[in-house]
Amino acid sequence: MRINRNAYKWLLTTIRWVARLSGIVMAVLILIVSFGHIQSGEGLPKPFTEPLAVTLETAGFLVCLAGLIIAWRWPRLGGVLILAGMLTFHVVEGKVWLNWVFLVIELVGFGHLCTWVLSRRFNDFSNRPQKN
Repeated sequence: MRINRNAYKWLLTTIRWVARLSGIVMAVLILIVSFGHIQSGEGLPKPFTEPLAVTLETAGFLVCLAGLIIAWRWPRLGGVLILAGMLTFHVVEGKVWLNWVFLVIELVGFGHLCTWVLSRRFNDFSNRPQKN
């Protein structure tokens, strides 16, 4: 099966930018919720005085937020961090489905991993000699 280079590059670029822009929206949403939590009077989470579940959920969100930022430069590392943070949150909550926001964040992580895989394949594809 012959794959058109331009179509492959277009697919790679589309997935990359959808994941990046969705990641920006999700990072801003996480920051808004975090600042709202701080402004509500509860202040910053105190890791050694909070219950273990709250501490693990906070750590999961911080890892996820770091992944959303890192994925701009390193999609594989960012995608893994996003999914690891969300997995931590799901395990602590004991639920597979929480709400649509978590699903979108997880899809962003998968999008960054897909970008990494497709970019590796595109580079392999681009280095092959052309058949006339």
